[in-house]
Amino acid sequence: MNMSDASHIDGPVRRNGNTTGFLFPTGNNGKYAPVTLSNPSGPFGTFEVQYFNTPFPSDAVDASLEHVSACEYWEVNRLTGGAAVDVTMTWDNVRSCGITDLNELKLARFDGANWTNLGGLVTGVLPSGTITASGVSSFSPFTLASTAPRPANPLPIELLFFRAKPNGKVVDLTWATASEKDNDYFTVERSKDGIRFDPVLKVPGAGNSTEALYYYEVDERPLPGISYYRLKQTDFDGTFSYSNIVAVQMPVDDQTFAVFPNPADDHFVLETGADPAELRYRLLNSMGQTMPVTPVIEAGRLRFSTQGFPAGLYFLEVRHENAAHSLKVVVR
Repeated sequence: MNMSDASHIDGPVRRNGNTTGFLFPTGNNGKYAPVTLSNPSGPFGTFEVQYFNTPFPSDAVDASLEHVSACEYWEVNRLTGGAAVDVTMTWDNVRSCGITDLNELKLARFDGANWTNLGGLVTGVLPSGTITASGVSSFSPFTLASTAPRPANPLPIELLFFRAKPNGKVVDLTWATASEKDNDYFTVERSKDGIRFDPVLKVPGAGNSTEALYYYEVDERPLPGISYYRLKQTDFDGTFSYSNIVAVQMPVDDQTFAVFPNPADDHFVLETGADPAELRYRLLNSMGQTMPVTPVIEAGRLRFSTQGFPAGLYFLEVRHENAAHSLKVVVR
């Protein structure tokens, strides 16, 4: 068989018969990651094998392991037969998220609660090779693991940290990755309520990297008062994940006004440093007609209902003392 990243079986591969060994030409998402099962002393029965170029849902490890791959795993299921077999998995520096220390590279099997260390004989030199565990008689998900702490054998696509901190009138945004695999771009998202998030800026990712990378950006127009930030990471295939959520407190004076969410669905909130009870306001549609609104005060803010309003552009006029402000509000 002439197999490669461009030619492999993307899905389960079943082998029936009395062979003493078989290479399963598995792969996923354009990544060729074969598995060989063998029993030199006789037939090994029937197996079904499938490769996944995604993280396994659990990263819990036994005491002998430091971490497992968050890039890939194999499902190996025995359908018939009972003899122990040798299991040989392939590794690749890029596909496997950065193999750097072959002495600490191990093969692991998930026992339903933890990834257990199977050890393994490593062959090959960087950037690729195989690892074989002998006498395996229990089957379930398998993956690569490391007994050395990071940065050796990064294996996970790991976000080291994400931070958002006020800096005068702006917010500094910093984050770092220990490694990246198929990372297309990052999106910094912001929210006023910690529930609905909107994109603030987009930053290209490194694609594939086995080194620690640091990113720095600035939100030059942060929201007044408390707001929330998170980082969204998107792969080339469109899959994505989120960081932790970080709260930021920006100063609010009595002449600061902001509305959120914007666009609004069934309501929006007016954020202000002034006493809401002292404000005068009216909401106009795009034709200049006054819309009937009766906002309520919630936690020092005014909440306006837009239920039943036609979708479109509106203008909220706010007067406080001798100053007037006009804010655009989109209802969808």
